[in-house]
Amino acid sequence: MKLEIRRATPQNLEPMLEWRGGGEAMKTAIAAEFAAQPLGKRTILIAFDPLENQIGTIQLIQNHHDPDLSNATSVYLQALDVRDAYRGRGVGTALIRALESQAKMLGYSRVTLMVDLDNAPALALYEKLGYQKFKQALDVWDGQTYTMDCFEKHLKGTTAVDTR
Repeated sequence: MKLEIRRATPQNLEPMLEWRGGGEAMKTAIAAEFAAQPLGKRTILIAFDPLENQIGTIQLIQNHHDPDLSNATSVYLQALDVRDAYRGRGVGTALIRALESQAKMLGYSRVTLMVDLDNAPALALYEKLGYQKFKQALDVWDGQTYTMDCFEKHLKGTTAVDTR
């Protein structure tokens, strides 16, 4: 499948809010994520089909609250989402690889992520791409606490960044 992956721009916010759906908490979170990108706190990547429709997204977070998930050598993968009609067609894999490439360009040597224990498709994808579970942690979303598996992947050909 032909797709293009680009860094999100402010013009991409409204279309993303339309397709990602969710309640007010989700819309507020996505708007805050877009506002944080120009501040260097995250990188939002979007996959587009040939007609310029948004078909997937992923985020690179440099400052996660859990130091096991982001630090001087590690960045956090967040919010991988692919439209239902495009799942199973390599979009998620392409987005993860683009994020890993971005992490390498920034000098990070490790990518981490959290995934819900019962999200079998995501678990299979991450494991297929070389991510390995290293711990469990609690995560809170919209007032609910969830137990999550934390995964990591060490990237080859990178030099660690010293952020001190």
